Amino acid sequence: MLDINQKLRTFRTMVWDEEKAKSEKELYNSTNINSEQIDEKKSSLEKDLKATLDNRKSFATIRGNEKVSKLEEEQKTNFYAHKEQLLNDLVSEIKKRLAEYTKTDEYKKKLPEEIKKTIGEINENVDDFEVLVKEEDKNLIDYPNIGTLDDKYIGGFILKVKDGSYQYNQTYLKKIEEKQYDIGKTLYNLFESESLNESNN
Repeated sequence: MLDINQKLRTFRTMVWDEEKAKSEKELYNSTNINSEQIDEKKSSLEKDLKATLDNRKSFATIRGNEKVSKLEEEQKTNFYAHKEQLLNDLVSEIKKRLAEYTKTDEYKKKLPEEIKKTIGEINENVDDFEVLVKEEDKNLIDYPNIGTLDDKYIGGFILKVKDGSYQYNQTYLKKIEEKQYDIGKTLYNLFESESLNESNN
């Protein structure tokens, strides 16, 4: 028969082993739970981080597209402004050349001929018209009614009915205005052709 001490030892061992097993199980469960929670938290943080990065990337893309679009619009505006400036410069140069031409003998010879030709074409009585030319061109013609043409018209003439109901404008300014679209079109085509050649080189 076991003595009391032996029984106590046996009991303690049983209780200890049971408690130890219980503690180990709780520790294992606790570690498992903590590990799962950590994994879940880690996964959640990774998802949040990915979402944040995606949002930032999307925002950056949108901002980038906006900047590119704005830059393209600015370049387009500058391009058209540059072409418009070129056209204005070209028209100014044409006006300057024509103004110089009005001082030549060729112009002084052709002006009276052009006036006579136009009067013949309209088949009207010259007495019903006022012939408008620049002040310095008045000595080149001989008509009953001669008036002064503003210098802005550059050269040429206007046949104006005395009652002011209508007129035949044959001034250089009028011709430039009528041809400005064609001048611009030619210039723009040349400009586009040059741009295309540059991009191919």
